[in-house]
Amino acid sequence: RRHTGFPEMGFDKYAAEFVRLGYKVARVEQVETPQQLAERNKKKARGEKKEKCVRREMLQILTPGTVSDDTFIDTKDANFTLSIFEDKETVGVAFVDTSRLKFFVGQFSDDCFKSRLRTLVAQLQPKEIVYPRDTLSKRMQMILRTDLKGQVGKNP
Repeated sequence: RRHTGFPEMGFDKYAAEFVRLGYKVARVEQVETPQQLAERNKKKARGEKKEKCVRREMLQILTPGTVSDDTFIDTKDANFTLSIFEDKETVGVAFVDTSRLKFFVGQFSDDCFKSRLRTLVAQLQPKEIVYPRDTLSKRMQMILRTDLKGQVGKNP
């Protein structure tokens, strides 16, 4: 997987730039000191492999559609993440504007061309679209791939 690192003091600057470019940014921090590592290794049984690195944990993931910090987004613009669920002719949507901390939910009937969904997406211009894996029709998947490329991400 891709990896880049930069000093803690520059996190906001660099992370904001990566998010603006459409990348996901993960914040990983050291969660124990070298002394705590030594203590942890002392407790291991004889012959058990000793750890060489202090523990680190992923504390935050930033994506274009989920950031809410003014450092990363322009609060004058809406910053929507859209979630879609499809059941035959009915489309369920939930969208959140992370710049204004507002949440909306609804459902509607749509035609085979998904005209209403396309209109909604054109109006919202979401930064990210997520949906449950293996639940959308082939037609809907094609629309998402062609009309909305770069904005779509599956949920596991």
